[in-house]
Amino acid sequence: MTRAALSAFLRARKLAPLNETYMLELAFTCDGLEGFPEAEWMYQEAQACDLKSVASQQHYELHLQKWKLSGSAANMMRRLQRLISQIRN
Repeated sequence: MTRAALSAFLRARKLAPLNETYMLELAFTCDGLEGFPEAEWMYQEAQACDLKSVASQQHYELHLQKWKLSGSAANMMRRLQRLISQIRN
């Protein structure tokens, strides 16, 4: 997803602020751009529209996994860079 998609979904949300679909699409886009705190907010907004939405809850759970893995991947990359630096020295 690109920033252009994010912009389009933001405009759509202004036109239909209570539409759960636009909020989920915004959340997906934020996740794709690794804007996890922003995505978190959009998932909360989407869930507030329909508290019983199974799809919204499932998407939210995937979001949490992506966010957690992104932190794990970042930590792993830092450790790998330190290891490479130690090997070179």
